[in-house]
Amino acid sequence: MADQQLRTEDWLLFANTILGSLGTIATNNPMYYFYGLTVGASSKALLSLGPDWRSWEDWLFFAGAFLGSMGNALSGNTAFMLYGLVLGAIGKALPSLAKNHRKLEDWLLFVIPLVTALGSVLSSQASLAMVGLFFGMLAKSLAGLNLGPATTPPSPPAPQPSGFVGNRNYVLWNNCVPLVNPSATFTAGSDIRASGNWDLQVNAYAPSGADAYMQFVIAITSAGEVQWSIENWPVSGDNLFNTCDQLLYKLPSTFLPKGYSIMVKMNTDPNTNDVTSVEFSVNDATGAQVARQSVPLNSTLPLCSGGWSDSYLSQVIGFEPNIVGYNGGVAVAFSSGCVGTISSGADSISASSSIPPCAETKAGTVENSNMQYSAASQVSRSLVTISTFVP
Repeated sequence: MADQQLRTEDWLLFANTILGSLGTIATNNPMYYFYGLTVGASSKALLSLGPDWRSWEDWLFFAGAFLGSMGNALSGNTAFMLYGLVLGAIGKALPSLAKNHRKLEDWLLFVIPLVTALGSVLSSQASLAMVGLFFGMLAKSLAGLNLGPATTPPSPPAPQPSGFVGNRNYVLWNNCVPLVNPSATFTAGSDIRASGNWDLQVNAYAPSGADAYMQFVIAITSAGEVQWSIENWPVSGDNLFNTCDQLLYKLPSTFLPKGYSIMVKMNTDPNTNDVTSVEFSVNDATGAQVARQSVPLNSTLPLCSGGWSDSYLSQVIGFEPNIVGYNGGVAVAFSSGCVGTISSGADSISASSSIPPCAETKAGTVENSNMQYSAASQVSRSLVTISTFVP
């Protein structure tokens, strides 16, 4: 649809520029020229504003054509139309060039009318500005034309299912070497809507002989709150401590919007590789960080049960990121069409289909969901990505 719309607006600008100029040549009446350019400029601006009413460049283009016509109608002076169109053309070109200075069509629309308008003012010959405006509009429309058939961009290939779903996913590790500053980030590829509270739950497995795992959670509630929590679990029995739910951020909606990302990063001591603090953060759809909290793993933790001991500090042999229900064994259902990406990083990292034998093990996440995971992709030595989706 967008490609077809682009073709239509450029054809209208091209056709009205040519027809208006031909009308002036045939009748020696300059009003055909002015009306042709005015209709062409207005059509291009309004069609561009259709999908994006916040496009200032198109508002300026339309305003120049409209106000110039109003000035002419009230005064009978065609100079209003001429210089209104010139200012509109410059107003259209400059914001586009600020975003992409390599666009030839906008350089032509900016330079030709500007130079000839200056020449027209200095020489008192309006025809110079008329010629420049004609060629500027013509160049803009021709450079923007897509002369081939309208096409729809191909859909990205569907992710290849790994067979992992909900509370079972790959374990990210480095061949039994403790991970340095491991992290897991979930980025929403669509609005993520669920039947209840859900979270990115990271089970960080300790070396064999230590606590079974550290559980780091960043959650999205049905009220649109982003919360974090931390627990440590032994091989058997109840958790050693629990921070319960801590508020991090209030989303602008009751779901995680498309483009937003939530992250858990485990900061490790450079000497021992123990995880000494955990960073929870939220980025908005532009990539800007809107919330961040670094939580030290020490006696300052806001515990709601259990107690802290420095013996709970541990290395991470591997970690498993799951997209599941939040707390209490809850299973959530994500809406059909939900997609996203889990990006897992560390100094060196790869994906394993099971908990490594060098890690202390225990039954994993009890919360669950219908979120499916794709085959892991080794993007680089320090980054593995896994697509998430609900058919």
